[in-house]
This record gives sequence, C-alpha cells and structure tokens, in this order.
Amino acid sequence: MTEEEPATCFLVYEGPEFPAGARVRYRVGEWGSWRATVLGPKWTFDHLRFLIRVESCAQAEVSVRRGHTFAAHPNRLSLI
Repeated sequence: MTEEEPATCFLVYEGPEFPAGARVRYRVGEWGSWRATVLGPKWTFDHLRFLIRVESCAQAEVSVRRGHTFAAHPNRLSLI
C-alpha cells in the first residue's frame, strides 16, 4: 500500500511589504493618488494584495468615498 502525500505549492513573494497601520499612497494611474491606511495582507487566488482603507482622495481626479476598503495591488502602493 502506498501513501500519497498532500500536494504542496509555495509562492515566494518578493515585492514590497506594508505593515498593518502603515499610511500609504495608492496610485490611481495617471489620475493622481489616494491616501490610505493598510489594514493587512490578503491572498486573492495566487496574488498578494493589501487591504487598504481610503482616507482621502483629494489629490486624484477619480473620487471614492472616505472609508472605502479594498484589496490593492502592492505595486500601486508607496509609504507616505
């Protein structure tokens, strides 16, 4: 009798890291940026995202309601 081991798959993340509570700027492409607070990391399918809560969208042409929360791609974030 042969025992099968569980399949394992590890993805190595080599991008920027943002700790919970960090204040960041989220780039909205060519339309400016939003100021936000990082709530924590979140895996979505096979990509790491960071949950952020928008604090201000005054520097962007694209507006969003203050307090809106979503999973942001790490390449669009930078520390303030």
